[in-house]
Amino acid sequence: MPDERVQQLIDQLRETEFVEVKNWLGGLVESDEKARLAKEIIALANSGGGHIFIGFTDDEGQGHQPIDPEEIEAKAFSQDAIAGIVHRYCTPAIQCSVEIYRQTTGQIDHPVISVPAAGRVPLFASRQSPDNRTLANGIVYVRRPGGKSEPCRTQDDWERLLERLVHARQDQLINAIRNVLNPEQEFTPPAQEQVFEDWIRASRAARADLLADLPEGHPLRLEIGYYEVAFSIRSFQEPDIAELNKNLDLNRPRHSGWAPFVSLHRDGMAPRPSRDVIQTWLVGKEERDRDPFYSDFWRLSVHGDGYLVRAMQEDNPNYGANLAPRPHRPGFDWELPIYRMTEMLKLIEWLGLTYASVDSTFQMRVTYFGTNGRRLTQHRLRYMLHCGGMAHENSITSQISGRVGEIALNTEEMVFSLLRPVFVQFDFAELPRQLVDNVVQDVVNFRA
Repeated sequence: MPDERVQQLIDQLRETEFVEVKNWLGGLVESDEKARLAKEIIALANSGGGHIFIGFTDDEGQGHQPIDPEEIEAKAFSQDAIAGIVHRYCTPAIQCSVEIYRQTTGQIDHPVISVPAAGRVPLFASRQSPDNRTLANGIVYVRRPGGKSEPCRTQDDWERLLERLVHARQDQLINAIRNVLNPEQEFTPPAQEQVFEDWIRASRAARADLLADLPEGHPLRLEIGYYEVAFSIRSFQEPDIAELNKNLDLNRPRHSGWAPFVSLHRDGMAPRPSRDVIQTWLVGKEERDRDPFYSDFWRLSVHGDGYLVRAMQEDNPNYGANLAPRPHRPGFDWELPIYRMTEMLKLIEWLGLTYASVDSTFQMRVTYFGTNGRRLTQHRLRYMLHCGGMAHENSITSQISGRVGEIALNTEEMVFSLLRPVFVQFDFAELPRQLVDNVVQDVVNFRA
């Protein structure tokens, strides 16, 4: 099936750190052309992966225009041909895929080569190109801003590359340790996954019932954007619902001034029992109690299932008020998702340790709605981060699972694993691991 993200890229074609555009390279008849393609594959893999679009003019100033291929060119970019180039010019070899796409308004079939990220070690050029210029044996190539593939030379080049490779190794090491300790453990069996899906579906329906009386376009509908977090803890001791509600109100962890699962007791806003579920919508009758940015909807069951909907803080008129010029709107902040998902993980940890055990399993899913057209922003200038990457889907979902007892040891790793697939949807943005580590520590060290 065509990938909608790739279709959007080819329709709005421009070279970036993760997108390379090439002409038909003479049908890959000459070895120099094969080496030129291999160089781009190496650079993209070392920079986190990306795509190579074939059959366009190279002049970005005039826009990358499609080129009609000669017969030999149209047939040159087969899966086997690309695999042969990778094995000849790259070490270690990686598995690239080739699919055919057309621009929405075009009539030409274009091969698109999808390059995966390098894994445990960087990719090197394994031989010299015949012209002695295009490709040099033993050189590591990387992508630079603006879409240039060049040798890895500077300290910054090497630090970025090594940081990404270290993280890849950490992921593999954690998974290996987990498999050694629990070779038969399946964190989300099919039956449990179905129960989780049913919980999310029921929670969405419960919220929809509350919104039914609001007119279309009402701010409390959060139609501009919001995020949804759902989790499940197994096995849960299923406490008395009144005791659970009281404990949650008095003892839940607080790592910010507006932590998840807030309990307020003003008219109409207090949590209510609904069979075996505690449910609340932080919307009251007074105008002061109808602020969409503090209108959380949440549910918690005695079976260990949780659900939260919250407005995107980036849409608040006061967001970025300290900056001039103001951040782009609609935006998606670099730090806020890390902070909020860390808070949620610490809540899961507290619930699990209170009503289950360190060996109890959990799964957690986050979905951001209203993301199409949002761009990466930041509300403070604490970090030098690249802003402007845009999302092209209406919603973005990611999920993790693990054991309650692992959260304290691997909070940074879990948050990184959860949010890295989210940020990559913003024009292949790479979530800095150091940023995650720093923000997680902000959460852990918060003092009310």
